[in-house]
Amino acid sequence: ARSIQHIKLAIDSCDRINGQLYTFHPGFLTDPKGSNHSDQNYDFQWDENRLSNSNHQKAIDLMYGALDEVVKYAQSKNIKIAIETEGSLHKKDHLLMQRPDEYEEFMAKYSSSDIGMNLNIGHLNLAAKAFQFEREDFVDLIKDYIVAMELSHNDGIEDQHLPLQPNSWYWNLIFDPCLENAYKILEFRNTMIADIVDNMK
Repeated sequence: ARSIQHIKLAIDSCDRINGQLYTFHPGFLTDPKGSNHSDQNYDFQWDENRLSNSNHQKAIDLMYGALDEVVKYAQSKNIKIAIETEGSLHKKDHLLMQRPDEYEEFMAKYSSSDIGMNLNIGHLNLAAKAFQFEREDFVDLIKDYIVAMELSHNDGIEDQHLPLQPNSWYWNLIFDPCLENAYKILEFRNTMIADIVDNMK
């Protein structure tokens, strides 16, 4: 309930400032213990013991119940919304919306005019490795829903939020003519302004 209320307040803020898009995470299977204090990544801290009490179907049902309410509210305000694609290698069992089959179910419930997708390429790199699917096939599956892309580089192990690297796998995706109008969001951490400018160029 608090998450739904937070999203509605954010949609109201978009409405006030003429914002064009609001994106949010789809949810988790367990509650996080707090933010990570490691310098290696910025993920939540997770308690593995809580997984024994998790109910995947209940979490999915809660997510879709929340999305139904949020989609209806966003439409009443004429604000475009999108969910962010998820992905983790070591904590994959705590997250929703990482696998292609989850997105097939999602797209059967909602049209691209109801809600879009914010493709996080860092998360995609991790999810593809964790669940053994091809990144390009996943993008082809959801391409019609992509309205934004969160861009960062990682080593395929941790979500490092590094600047983009030359000759990496994602450049063809970034410059795909079909995604020309998708917002490109640089999601770097601890990065010098000069490096950000280089990436923009």
